[in-house]
Amino acid sequence: SGDSNPIKAVQTLLGTPTGRDMSAEITALAEHGGLTPALLQSLATDRVPMNRAAVAGALVRSKDAAAAQLLDALNQDQDFMVRMSLVLARAQAGDERGLADAKAMLTSQVPDIRLTAAEALVATMPRESEQAVRPLLADRDGINRFRAAAIVGRFDPAAALPVITEGLTDQNRLIQQQAARTLAQTLPAETRQLRQLLRHPDRLVVAH
Repeated sequence: SGDSNPIKAVQTLLGTPTGRDMSAEITALAEHGGLTPALLQSLATDRVPMNRAAVAGALVRSKDAAAAQLLDALNQDQDFMVRMSLVLARAQAGDERGLADAKAMLTSQVPDIRLTAAEALVATMPRESEQAVRPLLADRDGINRFRAAAIVGRFDPAAALPVITEGLTDQNRLIQQQAARTLAQTLPAETRQLRQLLRHPDRLVVAH
């Protein structure tokens, strides 16, 4: 919410490398302008790819003079996820080349790339994103199916609901938990299903 004390606390946290995924903290700090030039410099070379990817997204929106140089370095990053995050951030910012590259990702034969692109672009390219992931409602990977359902459900709840319902009865608890979270976040109007989940034996399902 912009409180200065928590911002300082997160800045301190990010100032010491931990070897852990701190991408959520980086993104939250970036939203309030709390990523100082010194933090950007250090995090842009952090050994955790998820952290470098989060910095790439923040740099696209940064007006700092050193941002362009850091972006050039991240554009050559050895990790594909970092480069992909940079492309999607540029697309979200309206960059024409970024948009073209992001649209190409929507046609990728790799489900994770297609889903990641659709999740980033669904606000600006809703129909293209939905159409790109609709075939993945039948993907063999349960997590991919739920990620697709989360996008398709915004436009066609009837198509997404059977995928989620099937996941709720899966023998794998992780699949059940992901299905419950997808249902709660994507289809909150399905109150009958949600009420039934309140009596589920898995506490994480209930929490979602």
